[in-house]
Amino acid sequence: MKHFLGFLLAWSTGSACAQGVITPRPEEPESPAIVVKGQSAPVVRSYVKKIATPVQGRQIPRWNEPICIGINGISEEYANFIRERISNLANSIGLSVRRPGCQVNLSIAMTDHADLLAKAMIEARPKEVGNINHDGLLQPSMVAAVEATRTIRWLTASETVSGSGGTPFGTTLRTYDSSVISTHVREDLVAKTIIIDELRLKDLTLAQLADYIAFVSLGTPDLTTDYSGIDTIMALFSKDAETMRPQGLTDADRHFLRALYKTTTDQAAHMQQSAIAENILREERSGEARQ
Repeated sequence: MKHFLGFLLAWSTGSACAQGVITPRPEEPESPAIVVKGQSAPVVRSYVKKIATPVQGRQIPRWNEPICIGINGISEEYANFIRERISNLANSIGLSVRRPGCQVNLSIAMTDHADLLAKAMIEARPKEVGNINHDGLLQPSMVAAVEATRTIRWLTASETVSGSGGTPFGTTLRTYDSSVISTHVREDLVAKTIIIDELRLKDLTLAQLADYIAFVSLGTPDLTTDYSGIDTIMALFSKDAETMRPQGLTDADRHFLRALYKTTTDQAAHMQQSAIAENILREERSGEARQ
């Protein structure tokens, strides 16, 4: 799949943010109120179901190849900060990041024309911004979600491939082996685009923005979900964000990403969710035991 960095560049040029205009608040110390340790099993499972989103009835996607980051419309200083935040988080979960000059599969753009950019991308290159149907069209719900005005939106394209990373599949095949369901296929993230609306950014630290982008980049959050009341950086723009705004990645977020990239990829979505939750609970118990 060809990357669409050039397409983003064409739209970002001329934006005020392309000149490096971004004025985040000074970083604040992490609030202990948003750090939840030793969560109960029901809380963890609820978190996973909200965060780990299957693709159109298939599996939970993740990166299975190194990522290549492209950032546009942001000053070099701030872009490097965001890139380093993503890279460090990726390395902590065993995901490789390619050197600059590679073919971009993770595009991040800040613009003061975010709504127009999202609409244009959907119309011009639907295959590269999401999973399309047999008619080559995106689902209406996805189109509505991406085109809705919001501070940050993301477009994700994934591909069903053989469990060993071979030829793309059109149908999920299931076999049963000692009560473990194997689909013999997996859902690979192949491209992700994150669009930041410069005009809607306010009262955020650069660290908050970078952590939010990093989690969206590596995780599986759904664009339409309201994350109010959940222990996650994804609550940054939720309905109750004014009073309970997270200051950065939470312990739950880090546990989740480690678990996501540990679990077997060729399982049905509900089994992936269960395995992720169990890995999180196991890690939390291990951490408590060390204390």
